[in-house]
Amino acid sequence: MINYPSLGDLMEKATTQEACLAEEYMLIKRVRQVSLLWAIRPYCEELSDQVSGCA
Repeated sequence: MINYPSLGDLMEKATTQEACLAEEYMLIKRVRQVSLLWAIRPYCEELSDQVSGCA
């Protein structure tokens, strides 16, 4: 006899996978934001120097 998983087990597994995917997506999104900030940092520092020179 084949032992099939219950609907509850399948739902729990799907929910767990969904939560993991959502967490992974948010982590990737955050890493991209930080990478972008590091990429534009020199330009921001240059602008900051220019603005402080105007004061």
